[in-house]
Amino acid sequence: MQIVPILSRGSAPFFTRGLRDRLADCSQRHGLGFLTCHMAVIAATVFVLSSALPGWAESYRCEIQPIQARTYIASNIEIFVDAATGTASIRDDMISQTGRDRVFGRVETENRKRVTISWILADVAHHPSDYSFRDLKLLYRLTIQKSDGSARIGATDTAARRITTFSGVGNCVRSAS
Repeated sequence: MQIVPILSRGSAPFFTRGLRDRLADCSQRHGLGFLTCHMAVIAATVFVLSSALPGWAESYRCEIQPIQARTYIASNIEIFVDAATGTASIRDDMISQTGRDRVFGRVETENRKRVTISWILADVAHHPSDYSFRDLKLLYRLTIQKSDGSARIGATDTAARRITTFSGVGNCVRSAS
């Protein structure tokens, strides 16, 4: 079977002409059957869509209990990990307070025992009892044990003159997408 570069032929982009016209053009130009061209169009479409959309391989839903009373640790965290690129998409209450839906981080460690994900959250409003009157820039690091789902999270204020660290522990449930 000959591989036909359907998407690069002609002056008009693929989706601006009718599908029937494109398939007929493919069939006439290359001497292939209508069904062969149809299958090539389907394969090309699936390839383009699968490479354009993020393919999150697995996700985690974590419930975290802060260790300190006044903390910048969210109680519910959703993480979507793309192992192919080493990136992660994170959603939680702290991110929502900054006016964003999610932030992106990276997978620092992934092996058979654990996965460690880190991300930075900037422009976090200070706690009412904090008299520094500045926005925080927090570096988060979450480590999930694959054997039992136990998790430990730490957040460090990287903009502070003295290092301030917040932490929490909890459980994460993994689901493959």
